[in-house]
Order: sequence, then structure tokens, then C-alpha cells
Amino acid sequence: LNTFTVLFNGNLKTNIFNARARNFNSALEASLHENNVPVSVYHNLIVSANQNLQPMHRWAALKKKLLDVTELLPYDVYVTVFNSQNEKKYSYEEGVEIVSNSLKVMGDDYLSSLKLAFNNRWIDVFETKAKKSGAYSSGTTFGVHPYVLLNWTDLLNDVFTLAHEMGHNMHSYYTGQNQPYPYANYSIFLAEVASTFNESLFLDHLLEIAESKNEKLFLLERYLNNLTATFYRQVMFAEFEMIVYDRTEKGESLTSEVLSDLYKNIYQKYWGPDMFVPEEEQFTWARIPHFYYNFYVYQYATGFAASEVLAKKVKTEGEPAVNKYLNFLKAGSSDYPINILTKAGVDMNSPEPVKAVSERMNQVLDEMEDLL
Repeated sequence: LNTFTVLFNGNLKTNIFNARARNFNSALEASLHENNVPVSVYHNLIVSANQNLQPMHRWAALKKKLLDVTELLPYDVYVTVFNSQNEKKYSYEEGVEIVSNSLKVMGDDYLSSLKLAFNNRWIDVFETKAKKSGAYSSGTTFGVHPYVLLNWTDLLNDVFTLAHEMGHNMHSYYTGQNQPYPYANYSIFLAEVASTFNESLFLDHLLEIAESKNEKLFLLERYLNNLTATFYRQVMFAEFEMIVYDRTEKGESLTSEVLSDLYKNIYQKYWGPDMFVPEEEQFTWARIPHFYYNFYVYQYATGFAASEVLAKKVKTEGEPAVNKYLNFLKAGSSDYPINILTKAGVDMNSPEPVKAVSERMNQVLDEMEDLL
């Protein structure tokens, strides 16, 4: 553990030295400078999340009750409560149809672009020998079109993955079609917005067509697990990262005990009183590679939060919101990320995006409790 502590402190001090050598006020400010993201956006994310932890505590209490355990432990949050042994099988063709139907709210332009991808072999669908595992979108391939890699196994997770990757694909496609080469890509800050936006609309559609109570519960739980991992867990990491940099910049010494206690306390705060944090969980900070990426993880959370706002606007406002969203997809890096999101209708300096996530989580929990 002391070896990890030395390596971690060395990484912190390297980034702090580089920031000071370039006259930045902090390592955080230096890291955000490239994309012109104000430090206030980072701070707002953490403050707003801390003010909206109630759904996380509510989910922990419900999960503890559903699992019928005296102590809820960190690994329990990954246990599926609702049996998926009878999980439906989906052919690729069925997956394409369901994803397309879930995105009808996006209008003819978006759907025709989606159809273009599905009908013209932009997607490498099935597993083959020596093929890379997982799934990804190639991003903008200027002058051609983006490609998607999948490893289809007929599970619901594959259909979610298809919806997710086609969000990236459409983002890259519209950017490539509308921007000159220098601007024909987009920053990591914006990358996960389009993908999680699609997932949100896809989940709504699946819940509408679900054929049984257990199927709905399975879907709702899947969404809650995704939300906690993609949003709250990443904000938790971002808060830990902010604090360790702040303390190091003030000259404090970060021993393994200090780092472990800090991580344990933050973990407890996010999951609430129903979570029991055992001794081994406090060492998790030592195995998270993203802590060496220099203020990277917060972008997962901001992307998720922005997509919730945009999905809500599309569902409630219709065509005007759709047009703004399409302009977001077309923007590439023609402007700074914060400005692009502002034009789309999301102010990342306000608590609204985090509140949208919190409200969505409470809504899903309400639906789950009504079904139980």
C-alpha cells in the first residue's frame, strides 16, 4: 500500500508542478483549461451532487431490504435482485428495430441517418476469431463515415450497447457532415452525452413495451445500477480527486492512512447510513487507474447529467428541442464544449443537470416501489 501511496503522490505533485510552472492557480484549473471549462463547473457538479444524495440513500435502503441482509456491503450493489434467468433473446435485426422505434421522437432526419448506418454495413456485429472484445464507435472518420464494433450475443445488454454506440455514431456522423476537418471531432467532455441520451430514450421505450412486472423491475434495476455507476460513483471519484489535490497544494502530507480514511468517508457519505463500509473498501483508491488521468472522471458525470436534461427536453418540448439537439450533434469542436451545451439548452454551471439526474432516479425508484 505504501508503494501505491508513493506512486499516487508522485503523480499529484507532477501535475501540480506543471500547473504552477504555467502560472495556473491549481492543477484543476490547468486540467480544465484545454477545453475552456470553468473551475466553477467542476465545483458545481460536486456541490449539487452532495445536495442531491437522497436518491442514493433511498436506493441503498431499498436494496438492503430486497436482498434481506442485515448489512449492505459494497459488493451487494452489483447483485441483481430481479431474476434474469428468463431474459429475452434478441436477434440483431430485432435489436435494430427496437432501437429505431425508441428513437422515433428524434424525427425523420435522425431516423434516416440511423437507417443509413444500419443498411450500409457501418457496424461489425458478430464475434469472430481474434476480434477485439467489447464495443466501441470509431469516432469521426473524415470524408467517410464512423464505424461501430459490436460483439452480439442476443442479450438485452447487446441492445443497450447498440443504442449507446449508435449515439456516438450519429454524433460523429453529423459532426463529419457539418464541420471542416479541424473541427470534425468533439471533446471527451461531450462524448458521452449522445450515447447516454440514446440509452435514456431506449429505456423509456422498453418500459412502455414490457410484458410483465418482473421485466419492468429488471429494467428499472438495470437503469439504477447504470445511474449509480455512471453518475454518482464518478462524482464520488471526482470529489476524492479534488480533495487530494487541494490538500497536496496546501503542503499537507497524504499518507496511506489519510488517503484510505478519506476514501472511506466519501464512500460512506454517498451511499448513506444503510451501507456498511468494510475495511478493505477503503483501499479502493489505490486501484482506480482514472485517478492518474488528471481530473478525467468528472466528464462521465457531466455527460450523463447533460443527457438527462436533453432527453427530458426532447420528450416534453418536441421539435424545438430536437432541432437544438441535432445542432449539438453537428457542432463538433466548432466552439468550446460548455458553449455547445448551452446552445443545446443545458447550463453546466447550474444545479439543473444534477437535479435532473436526482429527479429521474427518484422517479425510477417510485416506479419500482409501486410494482413491488
